[in-house]
Amino acid sequence: MEDFCGTPFWDWNRTWNIPWSALNVTKLGVLTIIMLLQLGELAIAFSAENIGEAVYPVQKYTPITRIITFGLALFLILFTKIKGMRSSAVQFLFWFLITIFEIPGFRTSIRESESMEMLLFVIRMAYFPLLVGQLFLQCWADVPPQYRENVQLHEKPCPEEEASFLSRLTFFWFESLAWKGYRKPLEYDDLWDLNAEDKSKNQVPAFDKRWNKSLAKAKIVPDSKASFQAKSESIDIKSKGKKPGKPQASVLPTLCSAFGPTFLMGALLKLVHDVLVFVSPQVLNLLISFVQSGEESWKGFLYAGILFATSCVQTLFLSQYFHRMFLVGMRIRTTLVSAIYRKALLISNSARKESTVGEIVNLMSVDAQRFMDLTAYLNMIWSVKVLKLYAWEPSFADQVMKIRSKEIQVLKQAAYLNAGTSFIWTCAPFLVAVVSFASYVLAQPNNILDAQKAFVSLSLFNILRFPLSMLPMMISSVIQAGVSLKRLNKYMNADEIDPNSVSHDNHEPDPVVIENGSFSWEEDNVTLKNINLKVKEGSLVAIVGTVGSGKSSLLSAILGEMEKLTGRVNTRGSIAYVAQQAWIQNSTLRDNVLFGRPYEPAKYEKVINSCALRPDLEILPGGDRTEIGEKGINLSGVMKDGEISEIGTYKQLLEKKGEFADFLIQHINSDDQEESAIIEELEGVLGSREEIIARQRSRISESGDAGADLGLSRQLSTTSQESGEKSSTPLRKMSKVPDANAEKQPTVKDKLIEAEKAETGSVKASVYVHYLKAVGWSMTFLTMFLNLIFQGFSVGSNIWLSVWSNENTLNGTQNVDKRDLYLGVYAGLGVGQAVAALIGSFTLFYSSLNAASYLHESILNNVLRSPMSFFDTTPLGRILNRFAKDVDVVDNTLPTILRGWIHCFYGVIATLAVISYSTPEFVAVIIPTGIVYYLVQRFYVATSRQLKRLESVSRSPIYSHFGETLTGASTIRAYSMQDRFIHESESKVDHNQISYYPSIVSNRWLATLNWLVRMTSDVETNIVAVERIKEYGETPQEAEWEINERKPPKEWPQNGKEKRGRLTIIPQDPVLFSGTLRVNLDPFERYDDENIWRALELSHLKSFVKGLSAGLQHEVNEGGENLSVGQRQLVCLARALLRKTKILVLDEATAAVDLETDDLIQQTIRSEFKDCTVLTIAHRLNTIMDSTRVLVLDRGEIREFESPSNLLKNKQSIFYSMAKDAGLANINS
Repeated sequence: MEDFCGTPFWDWNRTWNIPWSALNVTKLGVLTIIMLLQLGELAIAFSAENIGEAVYPVQKYTPITRIITFGLALFLILFTKIKGMRSSAVQFLFWFLITIFEIPGFRTSIRESESMEMLLFVIRMAYFPLLVGQLFLQCWADVPPQYRENVQLHEKPCPEEEASFLSRLTFFWFESLAWKGYRKPLEYDDLWDLNAEDKSKNQVPAFDKRWNKSLAKAKIVPDSKASFQAKSESIDIKSKGKKPGKPQASVLPTLCSAFGPTFLMGALLKLVHDVLVFVSPQVLNLLISFVQSGEESWKGFLYAGILFATSCVQTLFLSQYFHRMFLVGMRIRTTLVSAIYRKALLISNSARKESTVGEIVNLMSVDAQRFMDLTAYLNMIWSVKVLKLYAWEPSFADQVMKIRSKEIQVLKQAAYLNAGTSFIWTCAPFLVAVVSFASYVLAQPNNILDAQKAFVSLSLFNILRFPLSMLPMMISSVIQAGVSLKRLNKYMNADEIDPNSVSHDNHEPDPVVIENGSFSWEEDNVTLKNINLKVKEGSLVAIVGTVGSGKSSLLSAILGEMEKLTGRVNTRGSIAYVAQQAWIQNSTLRDNVLFGRPYEPAKYEKVINSCALRPDLEILPGGDRTEIGEKGINLSGVMKDGEISEIGTYKQLLEKKGEFADFLIQHINSDDQEESAIIEELEGVLGSREEIIARQRSRISESGDAGADLGLSRQLSTTSQESGEKSSTPLRKMSKVPDANAEKQPTVKDKLIEAEKAETGSVKASVYVHYLKAVGWSMTFLTMFLNLIFQGFSVGSNIWLSVWSNENTLNGTQNVDKRDLYLGVYAGLGVGQAVAALIGSFTLFYSSLNAASYLHESILNNVLRSPMSFFDTTPLGRILNRFAKDVDVVDNTLPTILRGWIHCFYGVIATLAVISYSTPEFVAVIIPTGIVYYLVQRFYVATSRQLKRLESVSRSPIYSHFGETLTGASTIRAYSMQDRFIHESESKVDHNQISYYPSIVSNRWLATLNWLVRMTSDVETNIVAVERIKEYGETPQEAEWEINERKPPKEWPQNGKEKRGRLTIIPQDPVLFSGTLRVNLDPFERYDDENIWRALELSHLKSFVKGLSAGLQHEVNEGGENLSVGQRQLVCLARALLRKTKILVLDEATAAVDLETDDLIQQTIRSEFKDCTVLTIAHRLNTIMDSTRVLVLDRGEIREFESPSNLLKNKQSIFYSMAKDAGLANINS
């Protein structure tokens, strides 16, 4: 058969998926012996019946039933072996229960051994130990299966996958990590991989499938328009003449559908636990009756054993419940983060502009940031560079603190409510007890409150205490979840970019076609209209126009980024997109160039050389392996009114004598010899220079801007660049071109952004002291004292109840005066508890909020005072993580945990004191027990604390990557790289969950121990947030912003000294904030409207702003996304004109404006800043030819520093060669 089929006829290893091992062979052997023993017992019964002895049916049916049952167990062992199941819950529970229930029979057999037949006695004596042995064998997992379908093997698989049912039940499989964490601080490499079912790739598809169904059900009808309403946090559906759209899809039903079964299983476990809670009071009732009646001693041991067993079973069920709930929470977080990320790559630009990056990132950390307003100001941190350049830190810090003050007010109100609800829920069980006892004893004189009634009732009333204490937290969580759900629904239902707005018909002859196209960025605001464009294959097309004319918008329309209102757009072939503002990832330069493509050395080197990057790579310390900071921080960094005014070939447009001809004549250097022929040709076609000027002025007059000077004598402006056709200049000769195949190996110094480091070892005492100082020593003492008083009243009420219940009675009645005294004092002690709880909770929450406010202010002030190098080398996600998650822990989580720890601490102390007083012998047990608890707590905390640190560190890259994606979404879509970036995001989430999952398991692992140990561990785990805030509160600082005794006069500087507040810079990358245009120009309202309009006029923005419906109140989107890059630079110029400082720094300030506008700006700068010191960084050399001196840099070193005229006289100078390349050398020499 093997020769015929080519494969083995029968593979026993494939049949028995789990190979034969010592464990499963032993299981089968023991089970076989047990079945043989039952056959023997059955044979003895039939034999006795044959010889006439009395044999009851139970003696025959019992072994028969057992044989059938054990036969089924044998089948299960073989079945699980075939299916590859290494451990079976059903088998473990079967053998556990049968062993427990056979204990009485085994005891009976021992007691009746003398009257029992010897063979039967031997069988029963062998039977029970074999049951125990089989139960012991069930505690271990079998060997791994040989064949696994749809299971991915991991390098470091989680031990949970290989653990037995008992190990999973008790979380014993976690012990190896706990020991490792105790011996040394855990590192990320010590952690296991996520279980396959918990990974993003397995969780996300299930959610997406259900979410898409929800969207299909709630799909908006065609021709309807969805728009955000920020104030109401809703989406308005505006129908275009048709019936209104259907309701939005909600995330909640989708989550319930995806994770409902796991949640319901957990709920069932909690139900069992809650039922078992009521068992203890009933057993306590039996135990008190036993003590009072003096029954047999074995009953007392039985009751005590039942109490212990009930507690153990409750703990197991509760631990499994919490584990499943945290697992559901982890999976929900995984799916939501992925869903939010995927949506970010699909959301339309109009919907995207409704929220800042901070607000969208906030959706990923809804548990970290409770209020949308707080995150809204975090974009100020992202713009911290411009804050520092303008010395605006103090003013913006005030703005932030105003927002923070509002949040603190809300948190204070919540604290008052928490204190009030704490008062109510603390009183509730006691009030129930007082009312119940009062009703009982006052109803009839014969109703005596004895110990049995009092303490059993009290134990039942105390069952209410925990759920009632949790109720306020649950209500708060539900409300917060409701707010988060609204935000998620708003975001997830936002308009998406229409993937069909651009077709990709490969049969279209032209690569790019637009027919009758009209496009908009926002509703009812047409940006491009009546666009008809065909780009022939192999052609080179230039799109020209003035600032804000729609050049970049046209490219966005071709890419499908704009909303297509009418017409047809088709592209054929792949697209490469170079955005106006370069989007650089925080990665190596090589990775940024490759952008996900495989590295092909020859092709890569050709690209590098073609882009003239080789000399720049030589400057970088690690070559192309140098890490680039966020947004490329360490790298240097004719259309009109949205309509195509003219289109055609060069000759056709020239003959039209239209706008292109005018545009061209403005930017041709009439004095350049090489272009004199072109000038003559233009004049021959267009007329004399005087005619051209007259025609242009006429057009300007028609457009209403008569004051503009077109600057027809504009000199040629080019970017100095290396060209293969030109002779190499002295500057280029200074740079050796290395072997193309040679690679620089990056060193540690080449890594700009180091991995975020986690602290190791115990949280230092200084961190606790830092937090307690923030709380205040007096408030700390008062809080502890009030909680001590509360516990004193609590203990006093129980002692008083004990005295009351032991009061002697007379003829079955109690003295009325004494009864009333007992009742009144008991009620008074309850009132004392309530008052102490109210004031204690209030002082705790109030002082905790003061501490949170202080810590937030300290980290904010410190971060704003950090030098620019800190922001260049620290990913913004890390800073955001500190301000979001860690501040939230200090705001909300830590106070609650501290409250629980204080209550638990005093409760344990009080319990130990009472038991020691009533039973002095117990003191001998307290000390060793306390030592054991302390050692276990230290053993556990070493692991849980480090896991918390690793989880916090691994969370930052998620936010950094998401923020990076939001800013580069257009580029990602243009290159069709969505899948790669989604995979990267999900990998980072899984990376974070790898440290989060063990942390939730560690909590369950410790759950069997005293609650105080758990709470103590929680305090140390969450104090890590204070540790992280303290770290950023102690970063290196700049010098003091102001030194009063050395403060210069108001008119300073007269001699060119430096001071940031008296210096204005127009940066290369214009930075605008979310808010009105006026706020962007004058954020602190120091200037009146007249000054602002003058600044706008001088920056050539006045006509544009007057054309806006809201004027100065026009809302600017985050980063100025609803303005062109050129307009943003002009806004920065207007900002500089308002400040009018003695020193002006221009860093490529006009790089994004057309040459005509550049001319006008240069004139403005020369007239308005004529009495100022101006430092200009420029590639357009003509803009600096009238500078006093020119400084030439190469590789970070000063090569030349002299006046332009002197440098041009020296034909060996670098500056001369650059001017020659730009066509300026002959003119100015």
